[in-house]
Amino acid sequence: MNCQVQEPFITPNRKSLSILQATLAASGDSWFQLDKVEHFLLCLILTILVYLLAGFQVFRPGNPTKRLLCSATLSFGAGLLKELGDYVHWWPGQLSLKDLLADLTGTLFGLTIILGHQAFSPHQKQRIPSPGDP
Repeated sequence: MNCQVQEPFITPNRKSLSILQATLAASGDSWFQLDKVEHFLLCLILTILVYLLAGFQVFRPGNPTKRLLCSATLSFGAGLLKELGDYVHWWPGQLSLKDLLADLTGTLFGLTIILGHQAFSPHQKQRIPSPGDP
């Protein structure tokens, strides 16, 4: 009786890693392509848009932390899903770690804009209670 334990599908082996490295090296992926700007802008816009939309229905207005987490997760998740689709050939394209970095940068920049707006918006200022206040 032959009783072999197969490795899980997700566990990478040396052959799959070398194929991935060769694919990334041969792709000719440059930092200076319109594609990187598109990834950056899409994640930037998605981050801000999801944050604004989540404020209407999903979370209470008093809990911006959940809105920030939701917007960052969905925005970067969209970029990650696109690159996963490129890797498994759901559509034409090649996996690009530089695209993922552009996605992450766009998401972080979107969060920075949101937090900056909250910090400097006159509507967001809360009154600091004085010692005599109830």
